[in-house]
Amino acid sequence: MTRFTETTGADTVVTLLYLAAFVAALAAGAFLFLPKYWYLWGLIVVGGLLLLLWWQTRSFGYRCANCGNEFAISILANFTAVNGGAKRYVKCPACGERSWATVLKRVADGEDR
Repeated sequence: MTRFTETTGADTVVTLLYLAAFVAALAAGAFLFLPKYWYLWGLIVVGGLLLLLWWQTRSFGYRCANCGNEFAISILANFTAVNGGAKRYVKCPACGERSWATVLKRVADGEDR
């Protein structure tokens, strides 16, 4: 069973660092590959977005605002969900309602909460 805990400032810093690395890769790729090798820059964009999406999906979960259930979502649900900072508009698998669920950090098995 997946366990979750509240996010911290360190989680925010890690997320911002990953985003900064992605933006730096986009800028470097644009400088190096546009306009002659535009398809390589496109691969950087798509590959970077998929990596960020995969990381975010496996690192975070959500707490339903209606029933309090804690759950994880799929990569597709993560991609299509509306983001509101520390909240995300998702459908709870327990109650079936859509709500602004609170973002939680996934805790590895054996790790203290």
